[in-house]
Amino acid sequence: MVLPDFPKQPEGKRKRQYETDVNQWVIQRAERENFGQLSKQLQDLLDEAADLDRSFDAFFALANLNRLYHKVDTLESLIQKHGQRFRAYEPLITHLEIMCLNLREERESCLKALKLATKIRTDWKGQHAGLSHSYAETVAICVDRGYRSTGVEALLKEGLEAAEEAIKEEEYAKFYRTRGWLQFLLKDVEEARSSYRAAIELENPERRDYVIRVGDYRRQLDLLNARLDLDQLKGELAGLRSEANALQTRQLEFLGFFTGILALILGGGGLLVTAQNDVARFVLMLTLGGLLMLVFGSFNFMLHGKIKLERSLLPMVVGFLLLLASGLWLFWQS
Repeated sequence: MVLPDFPKQPEGKRKRQYETDVNQWVIQRAERENFGQLSKQLQDLLDEAADLDRSFDAFFALANLNRLYHKVDTLESLIQKHGQRFRAYEPLITHLEIMCLNLREERESCLKALKLATKIRTDWKGQHAGLSHSYAETVAICVDRGYRSTGVEALLKEGLEAAEEAIKEEEYAKFYRTRGWLQFLLKDVEEARSSYRAAIELENPERRDYVIRVGDYRRQLDLLNARLDLDQLKGELAGLRSEANALQTRQLEFLGFFTGILALILGGGGLLVTAQNDVARFVLMLTLGGLLMLVFGSFNFMLHGKIKLERSLLPMVVGFLLLLASGLWLFWQS
């Protein structure tokens, strides 16, 4: 049994071109045949082929078919069953393992994928655009799913560097999407928008999953815009709260000040009437005014603390000077 029109790779099967050719072949065949029929053909060839290269062709095509249809359990079982047999074709086996793990929603799966992606990035850095992108995408997935550590920002920047490496090697829509994702996680909003728009423009409309991919890019772009709007609303709400708190503080200041004046009028009025002469009344006014300013300054300090210290110190200093003046007058008179 042979695979009609299957891509040939005379220089070996470790190149990015082999991956893209096989993936394109799978997409084209999937449009003409149903999943079950094509899957059976590939499985039969995998079981029957004596030549290792032909067996790997069938295995890799079958793996991509299951990935295309998001048959995660089947893909995982396929890799576990045949992966060791085809380890000579690394890094494609590990690349499949990473993509399979990233299709799962569990946080533990993406952490395993990150460990594998880090290893092949170290071993194959700059040699394979798909591997660079795989590392970048895995970083974005892990951080988006809640991965946190002291070095998460450095990890995101390294992921962004890997995405840039992939884009330099190949202008591919998904690479731009992943770059935008990482830029968004790094809060570089405008650059993220630009990357998502580039991904939408570059996506191949002839792909079987074109609508799904572009829909995903647009959804992420809309989510980015929604989060920006939410952050703006949060900022405006925080500003309104700050203004409300400032208004409440000013109202308390006026309330405290006028309460003190009222107490001065009510309490001091009786004392002024009973005072023996104008001098005594003047000294009494100095004393009551000084006490009022000290109390008002202390009240301000309780409201503002050290934030607006000058608003507390000024009335307290004035109050102290008034009390000092009245005390010196009484001392001089005695």
